[in-house]
Amino acid sequence: MAKILVVDDEESVCWAFEKFLQAEGHDVRTAATAETAISSIADGAFDIVFLDVRLPGMDGLTALEKIKNLQPELYVVVITAHGTMDTAIEAVKRGAFDYLPKPAELGNIRNIIVRIEESRKDASETVELPTGAPPARIDLLVGHSPLMQEVYKKIGAVAPTDASVLIEGESGTGKELVARAIHHASERKKGFFVPVACGALPENLLESELFGHVRGAFTGATADRDGKFQKADGGSLFLDEVGSMSLKAQVKLLRFLQEHEFEKIGSTDKVTVNTRVIAATNEPLLDKVQNGEFREDLYYRLNVIKIELPPLRSRKEDIPLLVSYFLAQAPAGERTGCRTEDKTITKPAMETLTEYDWPGNVRELKNAVEHAAALSHSGPILRTHLPEHVTQEERQDAETRADILARDTIMQLQGGEKLYDTAIGIWEKSLLKHALELNGGNQVATAAFLGISRSTLRKKIADYGL
Repeated sequence: MAKILVVDDEESVCWAFEKFLQAEGHDVRTAATAETAISSIADGAFDIVFLDVRLPGMDGLTALEKIKNLQPELYVVVITAHGTMDTAIEAVKRGAFDYLPKPAELGNIRNIIVRIEESRKDASETVELPTGAPPARIDLLVGHSPLMQEVYKKIGAVAPTDASVLIEGESGTGKELVARAIHHASERKKGFFVPVACGALPENLLESELFGHVRGAFTGATADRDGKFQKADGGSLFLDEVGSMSLKAQVKLLRFLQEHEFEKIGSTDKVTVNTRVIAATNEPLLDKVQNGEFREDLYYRLNVIKIELPPLRSRKEDIPLLVSYFLAQAPAGERTGCRTEDKTITKPAMETLTEYDWPGNVRELKNAVEHAAALSHSGPILRTHLPEHVTQEERQDAETRADILARDTIMQLQGGEKLYDTAIGIWEKSLLKHALELNGGNQVATAAFLGISRSTLRKKIADYGL
């Protein structure tokens, strides 16, 4: 049961809300103005407020901001008959949990309350984020897992040398961060770290980008131009997705690694630079060598030291630390003034993050945390704030488990006229039992949680002897 305040200047709307919500088992109060509502909220504890936008005196959006400042944890649902995109956006920006257009359908009201009840339960138990998260820096690797400790050891071992390094790992695992860490831990840190996305440049431009060109070398070459190798002189050149280089560019790269010199496009003059090469790939280069797409001699020149970055699904123990780190990086809310480093996250939300497999790896997790932080406003991050594709996988897993359960039940019961009724009865009884336990035996709360009427729930409790 929730204590609900309905704020609307139309008596008929307040009456309808009051009758419906009371029938659902809630304690309901009404107010005709925002000023009265704010006074009531200051005097008493409410769980949910349904707030009309157009009110006499103070408007609903202004009242919403004042209410959230007064009680940030209060769930406010904005209702209006004059819904526009701007109104919806502004309501959510100011901290509204949801937005309900008039005339409000009873089913929608019930569903919103069920979602709020779930959020309230989740919010009651937050996870203590690791306090050892490093300060937010764009070039920092994060993780204490054994797999990451091995990566750190290799970085420490290779950084003082000038050996070429090949970093292998799936997209989003942080290959450029490893390259930057090697550069900053080396004697070359005073020089430039120059990244080149080899896969993003067409063949004719990549060679010019790397080695430079002289005036007249090709159409459009109106002046001499230095390439990335020269810009990284005394520093480090990072070749991301090196496997996408053309065979012609591979030849010039191999010659540089052997002779430490190259020629600009359109010139026969030798250019000598002191540039360290760090390469990365998201697919094993050896496979490309075997397929004839990458030179074997170049592969071994690049692969003096190999660092393999583990996917996030292999080091899930690092996820809480990464969440803490990304929250410290995320921009604070515009209106709430909430510092993201002070944010909390609920246990169900963290469990969802750690159970998801993260095909996009750390980059995908970072995006998910920023998404959730933006939607959570001043409150804790709930499971409902996470991107839908992250929570959807849990539903797919549940469907898989249900499929296995159905198959096993059929095998056990071996068919029969009452197979359907028996199977549904087994499943439904367990569902009701656990829902009642979750809601402390409260039938009103359980009915709302399941999205069924109290009378239906009472009948099923009697049928199953619960």
